[in-house]
Parts: sequence; structure tokens; C-alpha cells
Amino acid sequence: MRLLVVSVLCLASISQCQQEHKFSSSVGPCDDFHEFVCNKDGNNGQSQLQQELRYGYKRTLNDCLLNYNDTILDFFDTLPGFDRAEAMKTRIIWEYYNLIYAKCIVNKNIIPFNTRNIELPETFEKVKQRVIEIIENSTSITDQQKKDITAELKAKKAILGLPLQVNFHDLLDQVTDFTQQFFDDLKKSTPLPSDCDANCTVSHYAKLLDKAYAMTNADKYITIRFTSGNETITIDLTRPYILTNSTYIYKNQANVAYFSPATLYVPSGRYSEAMKHVDKISFAFLFLQDAFKKLGNSLNNEAIDCYRSKNISDIDLVSIESFRIVADMLLEDENFADNPMKFGDVMDSYDTVQRFAIGMELYWCRNDSHSGNTYKYTQQFQDSFECKADQKMFSSQEDMCRLFY
Repeated sequence: MRLLVVSVLCLASISQCQQEHKFSSSVGPCDDFHEFVCNKDGNNGQSQLQQELRYGYKRTLNDCLLNYNDTILDFFDTLPGFDRAEAMKTRIIWEYYNLIYAKCIVNKNIIPFNTRNIELPETFEKVKQRVIEIIENSTSITDQQKKDITAELKAKKAILGLPLQVNFHDLLDQVTDFTQQFFDDLKKSTPLPSDCDANCTVSHYAKLLDKAYAMTNADKYITIRFTSGNETITIDLTRPYILTNSTYIYKNQANVAYFSPATLYVPSGRYSEAMKHVDKISFAFLFLQDAFKKLGNSLNNEAIDCYRSKNISDIDLVSIESFRIVADMLLEDENFADNPMKFGDVMDSYDTVQRFAIGMELYWCRNDSHSGNTYKYTQQFQDSFECKADQKMFSSQEDMCRLFY
């Protein structure tokens, strides 16, 4: 296996890339992994790849809205002074825009059916089982703690994207039809003032549309509440664009984790194979963070002191432990054997952990405070990149902190 060499890549989903992402030519992966992957100077801090990672989901929805064939939006397009893109900034007719965003999420198939309904649930369960095994085999956790934690982990459920139990197409179409009907009625009963200029006209119809949308009682239709076991799970699609940028764990439903479409979004293209494994570390992080909080002061003091001595925060601590788990899972999976991959005009050999580590770090290129250089404290990183003792990213086995295994 040879080391990862500098390469150039461009996402296939981006036509006419203005600036391809370049790995650093002056810093190697074992010198400074964050700088090697992100190459802030070489990419001016924001290559097309980084743009896609940071804004791809938002751009996909915005493009959908700008081109969406909708009777009400088509009407507004005829009004002098109205522009769909500008309306995104000013948030005029924002309630109705959110409805269209919801339809885009459902109709654009942003998270492919097989990924959302088959692959992700299987991955969630596999990662859960691995974490349970690690907890059960730990020598620093009491039997009662193991019993309590594993019982809690086994009860964990995930909503991945949108619940399968709900027909969102019909629900959203129903709200759209009602809004259209009420809007038409209001236009007839509330004529445009005779002295209205362009701004006044847009404002007039925007107020009517807001009123029409409110008359639909949209939350009755697209605020989804359904029962799973003894818990009632609520997902509010009346704010899909605003509220889909994070992973939510309902405080009053501790066993339910909601991974929104935005959280699960992975850019398509030649480098998506590396990025698609990020969901695994999200799941591992969820489980380990719960175990970490549950154990509290009874955690392995030696391991905690080890992390503290390296100024590693609790979040990075759990991230490192999660990285170790996922890397091991990938190495054990025959489907992720070494094979040549072509990026741009360069052919290189990337092993499993290299792809995973690079994909992880690409997500953090905009955040220098969260550096992938902490991954050096895992044996998987050391073995994969063959770091030497005189390199910054080198870490001996004796210097590696291990909390759970």
C-alpha cells in the first residue's frame, strides 16, 4: 500500500467547476492532516467541493424553488417587482416558500429511496450493535452500568429523513390545493387598490397569500405526529427549510433521534464514496455520547486524564472514539477493500481508512478549531498513512487514549 499522493478532484454534480479542490502539495497527510486535506491557501479557503459540502443541500432546494412549476408562484412571477430569488432574502411569502421547500424535499428525492429506507437503517443498527459489544466487553464499566447502558442503547430508534408511515405527497398537495383555493377567493373579495405601485402590488398579494396559507391550518396537515412504541414523535414540516440543518434528539423522547434530510445529505460525484461513511460516525457519536453522559464520574479516570493532558475536549474525545469504531468496521468489511479510484486526471490508491478520514476532514475544512489532527491518536490512522516518528501526526500506541476499548 502506498501513501496518498496529492490529487485534484471535481465533483461530477457541478458543471464547469471554476476551482477544483486541491490537496496540499507542500504538506503531507502525516505533517498536518487538516492542512493537507483542506489546503486553505491553495483553495482560497473555498473550493467548489467545499462549497458543495457546505451549501449543496441549500442550493439544491433553492434551485428547486426557483424552477418549481406552481400556480401561485407563477402568478407572483407576473407581478412587476417580484423576483423569486430576491424573495428568499426578504422572506416575503415565506410561509408558502416553506411549503414549496417541503415539496422539494419530498419530490427531489434528495435522499435516495434505497439509501434512506434500506442502507441507513441497516447501518444504524450495525453501528448500534458494535457500540453495545464494546460496552459489554469493557473492563472499566461495572456489570450494572453495562446492563443499564446497553438496555438504553438497544431502545434507541432513528427517524432517517422522513418517516415511512406518512404519505407526504398527498399531505403537501392537500395543503397546496387549499391554499390555492383560499388565495383565489381572497383575490376576488379583496381587490387591488387603484393607486398601488409595484411594491404595493406585491405586498398586497403577499398579505393575501399569508392569510390564505393561515386559513389552511397547515400544521394540522404537515405537522406529523405518530406513535412508535410508547412515544409520540413529532416532525414539523411547516418549517422544513429552516429546521433541517441539524440533528435533533427530542428531549421528551430520549430514545428517538431525528436525522433530518439536511443532516443526511451527501453530495454526489466521484468523491461521494468517502463522504458517505460520515453517517456511520454520526451514529457512533450519538451512541457513545449517550454512554459518556450516562457513565459520568464513573468513567475510566486514567483515560479521561489522558485526553485532558492533550487538551482534547469532550466532543473531540467522543469523536476520536467514534472514528476508531467506524474505521474498524470499515476495515472488517470486505466490500471496502483497497482499489484504485480516479479523481480528475489522477489515478491513486486510496485505502479504506484514508477515504474515510479525508471525507470526514472535508466536512470540517471551514472550521479550523475542529481539526482532524486529533485522529492521529488512533492506530487506524497511523497504520493507514504510515506516519513516521519525526512527523507531526505520528502517535505511538503508548500515547493513544482509549476510553471504551
